[in-house]
Amino acid sequence: MVWSFRNWRRRRVQQHNALPEPAWRDVVASLLLLEGLSGDELKRLRELVTVFLHEKELVAARGYVLSGEMRLKIAAQACLPILNLGLDYYAGWVSSSSIRTNSCRNTNSWMKTGWCIRCGNR
Repeated sequence: MVWSFRNWRRRRVQQHNALPEPAWRDVVASLLLLEGLSGDELKRLRELVTVFLHEKELVAARGYVLSGEMRLKIAAQACLPILNLGLDYYAGWVSSSSIRTNSCRNTNSWMKTGWCIRCGNR
């Protein structure tokens, strides 16, 4: 395996910014789409979410504030499709804007909670 600064930095982020266990358990329990994942897949997802939250910006529009739980839920759902691909798959994706609304058009994701998510590229 070839050494890379990016991989070294990501391992350091995982070691020093681990998600709190109770918060991670709550997120896993609240997202039905994670039910079928094995223990190993959940571990890898947690590591991916940790780095995702460190590298990507999550922004709430219209004066709303994203709670820590909402940030974890958004990150977990964003990382699930790339669980076996890696975070480099989102290399050009810098931020995600979230808007609390009853309707959502032209977005990459719609959450049952009424949050509308848009992904921004560089």
